[in-house]
Amino acid sequence: MEFVHDIRAILQRARQGEPGLDAAAAERLWGAILDDALDAVEVGAVLGALSALGETFEELVGLQGAVHRRMPRWKPALDTRAISIAAYCGSDGEAAIVSLTAMLLRRFGVPVIVHGVLESSCGLSSACVLRHLGVLPSGSLAHAEAWLGESGIAYLPIQLLAPRFAWLLAARARLGVENAAHVVAPTIDPLRGASARVMIGVAAATAERSEALAEHAAGDLVSLRWPASRTGATLAMRPRIECVRAGERRTLFEADTQEMRAAPSLPPADAEGTARWVERVASGAIPVPVAALAIVAACLYAVDHASGLNEAKAMAACHAARLAA
Repeated sequence: MEFVHDIRAILQRARQGEPGLDAAAAERLWGAILDDALDAVEVGAVLGALSALGETFEELVGLQGAVHRRMPRWKPALDTRAISIAAYCGSDGEAAIVSLTAMLLRRFGVPVIVHGVLESSCGLSSACVLRHLGVLPSGSLAHAEAWLGESGIAYLPIQLLAPRFAWLLAARARLGVENAAHVVAPTIDPLRGASARVMIGVAAATAERSEALAEHAAGDLVSLRWPASRTGATLAMRPRIECVRAGERRTLFEADTQEMRAAPSLPPADAEGTARWVERVASGAIPVPVAALAIVAACLYAVDHASGLNEAKAMAACHAARLAA
């Protein structure tokens, strides 16, 4: 009964337009959902009301806090700061960008942690592509740490970090609509603020809310945003790339206004074909897309792998030139 008041507050907002829950109350209610302390009717009432209304920023902050408090404390032994990339099938083209970025960063000795869903009804998942590249989803955090040590890349299924949160994400397949979990998921850092997070998005309401929420959370952020005119993320044009470090936002690269006339080789739509394309790019068999070089440079800058952005750009460009030689 202790959560009845909070549930009623959400339902009253739906009926009467009253203010939503504050962050503390929202975290308490989301925590109960994540702890499986509410029955199915109560959870359905909350999700249904919030999906119809749209969650307030405070309600999203509450879910973010509830997930963060329930994630395991994981501190893998790393020689350098890691990049964590969110891979929740938020847009078309995400899987190719995530996989290629991870493979290229590995060549610079930057540990890459990809976290997300294993399968998706909304498009090709990064987990499927990485599996074809020999990076299997980790079954435990110890397994993930071993993967980082051996190959420099680890894939963490969200079920490993927050099982009930994964259940919320999976509700989209059953209900046909997104919920607050899809806004919060891209903001997660498996290392609790110790890594530099990378978010991939196309200008839309969900991506904008995720970005605002990510900036609110502790830790540094690299944001990749393609214009709203695009139906998905693509390496045929450079996104707007911004970096948030120590609370200060800086634009590293402006977005291209149109796709390049001499469009780079782009991956096919299937997982195995995308994996083979990533291998060819990473080995120098085909040129690295300019957009991918900008993403890699931004990541090198974010984890202090270079003394500044110009050096990071030069490092990425020189590596591409060596591959092509």
